[in-house]
Amino acid sequence: MQAILSADQNWGIGKDGGLLVRVSEDMKFFRETTRGHAVVMGRKTFESLPGALPGRRNIVLSRGGFYAPGVETAADVAALFALLGGQKEDAFVIGGGEIYRLLLPYTDRILVTRWDAVLEADTFFPNLDASGEFFLAEQSPRQESGGLGFCFCEYRRKNSGRTCKGTDGRAGKENKNKKERIALLFILPYQLNLQADCRWHPGKYCPSG
Repeated sequence: MQAILSADQNWGIGKDGGLLVRVSEDMKFFRETTRGHAVVMGRKTFESLPGALPGRRNIVLSRGGFYAPGVETAADVAALFALLGGQKEDAFVIGGGEIYRLLLPYTDRILVTRWDAVLEADTFFPNLDASGEFFLAEQSPRQESGGLGFCFCEYRRKNSGRTCKGTDGRAGKENKNKKERIALLFILPYQLNLQADCRWHPGKYCPSG
């Protein structure tokens, strides 16, 4: 599975059932990345939305017999995987905190918008930089919107079977194509707004210097 989220420097992801901040570039990235995929969420996350997300297969993981138009429901992880079938690998987990934690053991790829700030939060995602299970595979240049700096980061599970570096001709070609897709997705739409490269420093994310 995959997950997509935004987090501040302390890996805070939410406050009072909502996002910490809304930035148009992040919203656009979410829409374009998840379009055409199954999205998996908890009941509270769905109720924070205006309705089922268009252009996606909406699945709510809830034990309480939840129903809403345009939504499929699963009572547990086994039922969720039965619903997803062959779409399991490409499905996106989109929240909230409990659902992220529940499905993290089954997640190999995590897309994170990292805010260059510490924001007021009451919901947190596990610190992937301190985890021995994931590594930072890709990172965009630093962006800025409304005075808030951020980067788009891609984390991958170690030994997940997803190729990051080619070891033969075929894998190398797949890796090259992958990097080209990431360049188109992460960098080109924001070239006019780039101010500086975001160099990664442990314990300090998206530094301005």
